[in-house]
Amino acid sequence: MGLIAFGGGVLVAVAEPFVHTLQAVAVSLGISAFVFVQWVAPFLSEFPEKVTAFYWARTVKLAPMAVMNMVSSTVSQFTLLVSMIPIVYGLSPHSQGLLVSVPMDPSHRRELFLSWAMTLYGVACLLKLRFTRANAIVLFALWAIQFAYRGDLPFSLPIVGSHVPAVIAWVLILLAVIEVAWHWRELDVRGALAHAWGLMRRGE
Repeated sequence: MGLIAFGGGVLVAVAEPFVHTLQAVAVSLGISAFVFVQWVAPFLSEFPEKVTAFYWARTVKLAPMAVMNMVSSTVSQFTLLVSMIPIVYGLSPHSQGLLVSVPMDPSHRRELFLSWAMTLYGVACLLKLRFTRANAIVLFALWAIQFAYRGDLPFSLPIVGSHVPAVIAWVLILLAVIEVAWHWRELDVRGALAHAWGLMRRGE
């Protein structure tokens, strides 16, 4: 309990200076502060986790653990962390004590849609309980394409600009459907859920 309280105190003390510093760096580099914070902040905050995952991925025995490390992080981000945002926002001075919606402009909606689509494709790939080289190449290639063509970075290729993330998101959704249809015979969702429930009941 003390460690949780200490960690919360550290976050309260450093979160605002950390974000302001990232915004200042983005301005000095001529990069959109929104994009810079979106990509750099998670990289810095999750750097130790990624180092361990990449280290484990070097061996056959620990590679599955590396994948699960990333999966557990994504599950936490899209459940506990995302659900806490409107709660914290509702308790902040900006909401004046009212339970109001978190305001999101089109760029926020677009990035959230892309993140959701990438996660959906990842889930579709893992439903067969194996992650292939082709899955990894497709996921990385689509991420690299949207990163290069987003239009709000100095090195972006100004061809389609801000529409690329939405297009990539729909491509990922289509690929997720294809992935499930192609490997339909390998899927045993009911058996996997039963196995997971058995592990939870045994406390493993």
